[in-house]
Amino acid sequence: MIDKLYTQAIGLNMAFNTSKIVCMVFNPVSCKVVSKSFHVFAAGNTELRFVKEFKYLGSVISDTLKDDCYNERKCDCLYCAIF
Repeated sequence: MIDKLYTQAIGLNMAFNTSKIVCMVFNPVSCKVVSKSFHVFAAGNTELRFVKEFKYLGSVISDTLKDDCYNERKCDCLYCAIF
């Protein structure tokens, strides 16, 4: 699907910024591990990187489905605003 999207974007003369595209594998809730390694995804000739967290519209999305980083950042901002 990524290759089809990339091909269509090129066909429409649209920019496709592969440096901003990341892949994330969400950890399963159960103790069973499905797999530790995954196939490499690519858009055109550029390999997409796997990340454990990324920022989307100001919110930090994590592979653990917890928002601890977001809460810590907000607390830091409030602390700085008070002092």
